[in-house]
This record gives sequence, C-alpha cells and structure tokens, in this order.
Amino acid sequence: MLRLALASAVALALSGCNLCDRYANFEASFQERHKACGDSTSSFDKATCNANLSKCSAADQEKVNKYLDCMEKIPACTSNTRLSFLEATLNCGMSDEVRGISSECGSAL
Repeated sequence: MLRLALASAVALALSGCNLCDRYANFEASFQERHKACGDSTSSFDKATCNANLSKCSAADQEKVNKYLDCMEKIPACTSNTRLSFLEATLNCGMSDEVRGISSECGSAL
C-alpha cells in the first residue's frame, strides 16, 4: 500500500502538475459551477503563477492547497443559495489554516 501511494506521488510530481496547474483547473471549474450567481472574474494567470511560484514557500503552497481544498467543497451556487455561497467562500479565505500566506506569494499568484 505504501508503495502504491509513493508511486502515485512520484507520478503526480513527474506529470508537471503543480500548484499553478491545480489553481488553473480550480478557476475553470469554479467559474462554471458558480456562474448561476452572477459573473465573476479572476485575475489568475497560469503563466504568471508559474513564473513566480518560487516566491511561495512550501508553507505558503500548503496553505494555498488547503484554500483550494476548502473552495472545491463548496456546492454549486444557485440563486437560492447565493448568500450561503458567499459566506462559504469568505470562510475558506479567512480560515486559520489559510491565514498567513506571505505577501510575496499572494502577489505572485
């Protein structure tokens, strides 16, 4: 079992999937799942992220991954769930697990 987990981790690392790839995938999915609550735009740019990812420490990257974990759990937004959706997104951004991302990393992404 440990070998399978290790092999999966190595395969993921070699596939080029990094934080910027994950964030780009998240952005596309998030926009689609939540378009019923209005138009939202993002300033995220994968090329900029990849160029600046070195400004994010391992701790920063872990916090960004935890933020994405939280955001991905939010159910699709509808006109009836708009308020709870907004509250959930704020909670993800303000959670103790996410607080403290360095300004250098925040600016880089």
